[in-house]
Amino acid sequence: MKRQATGYRRAMGAMLLVFLMSGCAAMKPTVTPPQLNLIDVQFLDARLLEQRYELTFRVLNPNDMDIPIQGMYFELQLESRPFATGVSSTPVTVPAYGETEVVVTVSTNVLKTVTQLADFLKGQPQSVSYRLSGHLKVDLPLAGRLPVSSEGTLRLSPKPE
Repeated sequence: MKRQATGYRRAMGAMLLVFLMSGCAAMKPTVTPPQLNLIDVQFLDARLLEQRYELTFRVLNPNDMDIPIQGMYFELQLESRPFATGVSSTPVTVPAYGETEVVVTVSTNVLKTVTQLADFLKGQPQSVSYRLSGHLKVDLPLAGRLPVSSEGTLRLSPKPE
């Protein structure tokens, strides 16, 4: 008799565990990852082995809820070549069905990028293709990280005369 009671308790415990786990999965909010578009690149300064740039991103939220971003990590390629990697811990909230701009300063190693930039500038291009990938750390229950990626073309400003 005692054996049956123990088996019954185990079965009830397993069913309760399955019920609770399915309930947690149902509570997870459905969040569509925001779109992250690179809209501007500004040269800031150069040192012996480092260049610094300011990147401006437009973050578009296709969801019906605000997305509080706690941080971001991204990798940027220009003309299919690695260019910069960056992080930001500046918190920003993107309104529901809205957008906001985020400015991030990145550094690149001169030794790694000088030949890339020289090759690129030889052709005097009017635009540059980019690919951006990474993730956003969001402050939403059970959402954690949201992957982001985009690609496009940046139009280059002509040199002032």
